[in-house]
Amino acid sequence: MEHWQNSDEQKPLWERDKSFLHACIAYFVAMLLFVALRVASGLGWFGELEEFLCRELFGKNICDHMTCAGAQVTDIFANVLIQIVIFLVVPLVVFIILSKEPVDKTLVGIGFNLPGWRVIGFAFLLGLMFYFLNIFVASVAQFPLLLVGYRFPGGFMPYSGVSGFLILLVIGAVLPGICEEVSNRGILMRGFMSKLGVWRAVLLSSLIFGLMHMSIVQAIYTAILGGIMALAILATRSLWTGIIIHFMNNALSGLFGFARDHGFDFLGTVLDMFGALGGLVFFAIPVVMYIFGIRIIHMFARENYKKNEKEYFAVFLKNNPEYVAEKLRLGQPISMDEMSASVDMHTKRLSKLKAIRFYLEGPTKPKKLDAIEKTLVFGIIFLTSVVTLMTLVWGMPPYF
Repeated sequence: MEHWQNSDEQKPLWERDKSFLHACIAYFVAMLLFVALRVASGLGWFGELEEFLCRELFGKNICDHMTCAGAQVTDIFANVLIQIVIFLVVPLVVFIILSKEPVDKTLVGIGFNLPGWRVIGFAFLLGLMFYFLNIFVASVAQFPLLLVGYRFPGGFMPYSGVSGFLILLVIGAVLPGICEEVSNRGILMRGFMSKLGVWRAVLLSSLIFGLMHMSIVQAIYTAILGGIMALAILATRSLWTGIIIHFMNNALSGLFGFARDHGFDFLGTVLDMFGALGGLVFFAIPVVMYIFGIRIIHMFARENYKKNEKEYFAVFLKNNPEYVAEKLRLGQPISMDEMSASVDMHTKRLSKLKAIRFYLEGPTKPKKLDAIEKTLVFGIIFLTSVVTLMTLVWGMPPYF
């Protein structure tokens, strides 16, 4: 079995010890570029580009942000630069160069295996469910900021009409859905899994995903949503699941935001229909969505665990020679059926979330990180945390 190979080069890509280092380097380079871009934006370089485009397109120094084509071009340019170049091309190319693997094998390792229609259908359903869950989590996470007088950044919608909405859909949902999933769940999380095990990789990569947005407003709820997407990807064994969920969340957010800016607040109207019960509905819907979503993830996690039960059983026996010795001493058969029945009894006593953890973790054991690996992880967290904390400082009232 591939799991038993002694040579690191003979193991599957995401089981090699060096995959952790390569993934960290690739992601760290991307974050350095992203921070540099944020600094450039803070210095007003994109504002100067927008003014230049306005002057060239309209021959005037001041233009209306709601209609100015310069604002649209600048926004599209910034999003393409961030998503395609920084979150997709740079980490993917760096990782491929370091791992010395062909592109096709790397993409398969990332999770670009085409899922079945059943998985695709449930992925869209999960995306719908977790959009409403995300609204609730975001509201709760941002409430403390409201209490301390945090000034939330305002924004404008430089797009109008059907064509404007399609542009918004591409740069706000399609690109983030693909590019951010490749860098965060495809490269970083799977690289972490090679040494940290599944659960630690999910938690750490989700924390970094929240910090990666470099916004105190987004950090908490994107980290939580990132953890849920990670579980869904691992349970279905396809990165496309996360891409679809990510796309659905951003697309619905853009759709309702676009409708609100054009005079139709759909969610507000729905809650108003419930009158005094609107607040209860606001709390009840996300809870229901979470319960059903976790059950769906649990279903796929259990199915995939059962498909690979023989492999898990073999690895368990290899890693637990004392169990084998005790069975032989007692003259008892080593039965996979007995082990399977024991697993079923164990998981029935667990909550759905703990059962998912059991199914996904398997028999793997975490390994120790060396000094370079620890430094890279700390560097990634430090870079993203500093900018995130600065957004908190910038948004506080003057008396702070």
